[in-house]
Amino acid sequence: MILLLFLAVLSTKGVPLPDMPDSKITPGVSRNLTKDEICSTKWGTDARAVTSEMKADAFTRYGLSGNEDCPADSHGRRCEVDHKISREIGGADDINNLWPQHYSGDWNASDKDRLENWAHKQICENGMSISDAQHLMDNWEQSYIKAFGGPPQHNGKQ
Repeated sequence: MILLLFLAVLSTKGVPLPDMPDSKITPGVSRNLTKDEICSTKWGTDARAVTSEMKADAFTRYGLSGNEDCPADSHGRRCEVDHKISREIGGADDINNLWPQHYSGDWNASDKDRLENWAHKQICENGMSISDAQHLMDNWEQSYIKAFGGPPQHNGKQ
């Protein structure tokens, strides 16, 4: 157990992985999209403009050399370069909207994805404003608790 902890510290070079983006490094950038544009786009199949250079820069801004600095979850996933304001609620493919988010542990990329999908649905089906949905990402952990009634329940799985 101690050896595993030691190896985990070495693998991240002592740089803590943030649960939320640092607003000084990643303030968030949005695009001027209408509700119709947000709700009619097939997110995940549309064109993205995040280059490998932008991804490398996002890791560097957080003191990481790359995905290998992130601990793996039970599926072998490490980090993704995520959008602070997700594309499906109007976030931009801009370096000031990107940060490395881990898949392991509590408050991980899968948890934030759940909130992003919920926020998109709120815009399209329940009339939440685009601006309000984007502001949920200022502190996505608190927004998650409000949206789902508590923190994520991983039950030992990620």
